[in-house]
Amino acid sequence: MVQWQESVERGKEQHSEHLMTLLENRINVCKKILHELQDALSRLDPNTLQTYVKLVSILRTLSACNTRSKVRY
Repeated sequence: MVQWQESVERGKEQHSEHLMTLLENRINVCKKILHELQDALSRLDPNTLQTYVKLVSILRTLSACNTRSKVRY
């Protein structure tokens, strides 16, 4: 996220103030959500975390299947 903030800083003179404010605010929201997720995951015990990671992997696979016109098994 540091790179995004640096890009916003560099773009302040080239782009509108409103666009840069919007980008800064979105970066801040992403940071907040990231910290909340990291905090929640840090409280899981290692066995639960492994199960959670596997479930997220399955969810991503299913989501990918929904976006393809043909599913190969």
